[in-house]
Amino acid sequence: MVAAVLSRTQLDEQARQAASEAVAGATSERDARRLIAVVVSSSPVLVEVASGFARNEQEREDLADSLRAALVDLVLSEDRAFFDLRTAASSSLSGWIRQTAQTFARRDPTVRPRGTVVTPVSFGPEVDPELEAAAQSFPAADAGVGVVDHEHLIEASVAALDAGERKRHMADRPWLAATAMRRLLRLPRVCVPPVPADRAWAREALRADTTLAARSLRAMLDLTAGFGTPGALDERVLSLWDDFSLEEMAALADYPDTTAYVIALGQLTLAPKPSRVAMRQMRKALKDRVGPSAAWSTLSATLLGSFVSRVAEHVSSYDANSDEVSRLAMAAEADRLAAMWPDLVAQVVAWPGRPLGAEESDVEHCLWELFLDVTAPGTAK
Repeated sequence: MVAAVLSRTQLDEQARQAASEAVAGATSERDARRLIAVVVSSSPVLVEVASGFARNEQEREDLADSLRAALVDLVLSEDRAFFDLRTAASSSLSGWIRQTAQTFARRDPTVRPRGTVVTPVSFGPEVDPELEAAAQSFPAADAGVGVVDHEHLIEASVAALDAGERKRHMADRPWLAATAMRRLLRLPRVCVPPVPADRAWAREALRADTTLAARSLRAMLDLTAGFGTPGALDERVLSLWDDFSLEEMAALADYPDTTAYVIALGQLTLAPKPSRVAMRQMRKALKDRVGPSAAWSTLSATLLGSFVSRVAEHVSSYDANSDEVSRLAMAAEADRLAAMWPDLVAQVVAWPGRPLGAEESDVEHCLWELFLDVTAPGTAK
């Protein structure tokens, strides 16, 4: 039996176990489908999907009930075209629930006019090609979160690393890969711990356990949705996902574990130090936000230097000529500039017309977009 309240991760594990036992012949397909139907019925994903379509609480409850009945029928139908136990034994049931429920929800009479036809999304190898094409043609529920197939994700990430980036040092590649994936999926940046020692600890923890990023993501998703506990997971990894909405966490969790790992590890790695040409381009772009003004030119250039000192390497990985004394001097100057950030931001948000925004988050967003446009132009936006 499935407990009354289990986390998304626990429900996924129960479904995988039931499907695996059926595939191995340890239990009947009928019994496995019955247990998985209970898991589907208990999944919090149904309410999450319904919340994205319903206009009020009553509609949300009605739609969730409708989706629950539809998906349970699919599981119990023993039709491999839409629910294959062999696939379920090695896949995320929550991912299938979310994708199929979204397709049903777009045509459910609870929130849409009656008389339309629902096309569920395949979880099996024998789906009719025309139905599959129709299902894939539906738009995403919210265009703010990227919906990208896994092959496209990998291809785009590799292209971002290779096309125009062949001269990059290997030390730059984790950050470039993370930037490519995150922008392709239209996800926010992870919350990097502000204390350097905590940042280093989180980075090494992820390197030591490549499943840790995905586990912390799912735990944070369960906590945000009101299920489960953090267990033994450290706050320094859980907090990586603080800026992700429930929908963004759910979308990322539906991809292979390596996706969360690459994004988190890359963002914990300092960005490559921009070249002098890149710094000139960014200074000019900031200067043009206001126009002729010596005071703004000085302030914006110093702000840029402070920002870069906070997010990028203090010494370029291309620099093979500087001695240890020079490297220490560059690091000290970067620390000095980074410490000026709060005062510089206060001056910028108080500037007439607020050219970079009214809040620190606005300023940081502008600078990140500028930084990425100049330093990682090959990544998807």
